Amino acid sequence: EIHTRGGTNDDEEYNIGVRCAGAPILDASGIARAAIAVQAPAVRVPDERFAELGPEVTRAAKEISALLPPGHSF
Repeated sequence: EIHTRGGTNDDEEYNIGVRCAGAPILDASGIARAAIAVQAPAVRVPDERFAELGPEVTRAAKEISALLPPGHSF
């Protein structure tokens, strides 16, 4: 799922009552060096907002990845 969509969602699968979305921050060679995630109580993230959250987190991770200088290592 992460390779296909660029991120992943957890809809109360790991922790009941918690929804989250995450995406890797990749270096210039495509290796995941870090990640970002957003998580919140499920009662605060309705279905329509949860559907938007994954793509937003993935987009942010790609923007951060693009800012890394070539050859950067963590």
